[in-house]
Amino acid sequence: MTKISPFLLSSLLAVGPLFSSCRDAEDHPLPEGPSRTVLVYQAAQNSLGTLQMHVQDSLEMVKGMRYMKPGERLLLFIDDNRPPRLYELAHGYTTPKLIKRWATDLNSADPATLTEVLRMMREGFPADDYGLVLWSHATGWLPSAKSGAASSPSIASQRPLSFGVDVGPDGNMYRDMAAQGGRPDEIEIPRLAEAIQQSGVHLNYILFDCCLMQCVEAAYDLRHAADYLVASPIAISAAGGEYTKLVRDGLFASDIRRLGQTYVAHYQELLDKKTDDFGVVLSILRTDRLQALADALSATLPAPTLTASGTTNYWDLTGTQHYAPYVGNFFYRPEYFDMNDVLRRHLSPTGYAEVKTALDAAIVYKGATPRFFSGPLVDNYIDVDAEHYCGVSMFVPQAHYTAFARYCPQGDLNIAFRHTAWYQAAGWSKQGW
Repeated sequence: MTKISPFLLSSLLAVGPLFSSCRDAEDHPLPEGPSRTVLVYQAAQNSLGTLQMHVQDSLEMVKGMRYMKPGERLLLFIDDNRPPRLYELAHGYTTPKLIKRWATDLNSADPATLTEVLRMMREGFPADDYGLVLWSHATGWLPSAKSGAASSPSIASQRPLSFGVDVGPDGNMYRDMAAQGGRPDEIEIPRLAEAIQQSGVHLNYILFDCCLMQCVEAAYDLRHAADYLVASPIAISAAGGEYTKLVRDGLFASDIRRLGQTYVAHYQELLDKKTDDFGVVLSILRTDRLQALADALSATLPAPTLTASGTTNYWDLTGTQHYAPYVGNFFYRPEYFDMNDVLRRHLSPTGYAEVKTALDAAIVYKGATPRFFSGPLVDNYIDVDAEHYCGVSMFVPQAHYTAFARYCPQGDLNIAFRHTAWYQAAGWSKQGW
């Protein structure tokens, strides 16, 4: 979404030989004492790979390696238009160490691939705790467009961006399409949670360096996979996080809030640059408090009322903080409404107070720039309500999701929502939504 400067282009060209020339080095075991291994899982066999954004971020990680301390190790898994590679970056290394180069293509959007790489981390690089960075496209809780929920063939050429988009060896990376114009593979969030748990790795945190992932529906699915979820409710810049700073100050910090602060601070520093004032919203959720949040909402969520004609009287969300426009350019994805701003407007005062207490307990950090780029036009920005935003989005049923279902790759979003665990846990099903 942002232009690549000549300096960056030259840097990207320089990092290619650096990684390709990596060879096996002598083992450098981590010293005794506290240690953390972080896996960066780059699912880049898609349009992000075409733009070489994974190369930019890999270069930033290499630059950050000089700041790594004893006990800190970073594993970098890259799946692009070449067979996947796994590298190790650690304290004392001058170049990344090639751990494995697969002979053939892998599907990085296959949950089994993520499980395999996580097991390699656990078995080959044991540590006191683990972090995971999931790097790719994403659309939060939305199901894979490959599910066939849409009713119109007119959307066959659209490219909904869900986590782990992998177009395959014969696909069109630029258009995010599989071979012969088919839909790419994607990991749905319940399957993502299962893949992590099946690896035997319990994560200290997951950082989603991808779009729209800080939604309560996805977070609830992942509540047993990691202690903390670090993510944005907006469609972030293709540049994502600044990894030199993240390696130095965030990924290995003992205080999880520093990871969020480091991510947001980079975008705050860019606000004065006219070509880079993309903006960001980010929050960190503590997963062991999400069940209490679901219980609190279930206890107070009102049932839908009916109009005079007998149809559902959906909540009026005019003026509510949202994180995405509802437009055909973005495949009629939902608006990703801010959870706190929705509930303060539509729950009873007593009910809202109960839910707000649970929500505040679950959010350990939130940060935002005053506004962020939303598209689809170059001058489309959304302001952040600093007083009322919480940095976590939620889905709210609306009439237009049914009306435009035939144009949405996931079909009727009101129906898709009913298949989420959050729909049951938070009382939406009980109240008849």
